[in-house]
Amino acid sequence: MSKKPERDQNDLSFSRTVLVYSEQFDFIELGYFDFEDDSWYHFGADSFLLKCWCYVPHPDPKHLNDREWPLIKHQGYQNDIVDELHEKIKQRGSKKPSID
Repeated sequence: MSKKPERDQNDLSFSRTVLVYSEQFDFIELGYFDFEDDSWYHFGADSFLLKCWCYVPHPDPKHLNDREWPLIKHQGYQNDIVDELHEKIKQRGSKKPSID
């Protein structure tokens, strides 16, 4: 991959953290380019062929002060105490959960 990410401002020997994708354009992991080694690295367990990368998006500042944060679940998630607390918050209209 000929195009390299920008250097990190705190340590110029490394790039900024990027999202790295495999040859099937599947998101794999967070990664970076090491300018001293002239090599790509990622934080996952397995090696793979790097197809492309992109910068990690930054959240829109206007959303950082939102008071309601929806629960996001992975596919196949099993309900647990977090779901019960989330439901109590919605029922009470409260922003702070309490356990009864």
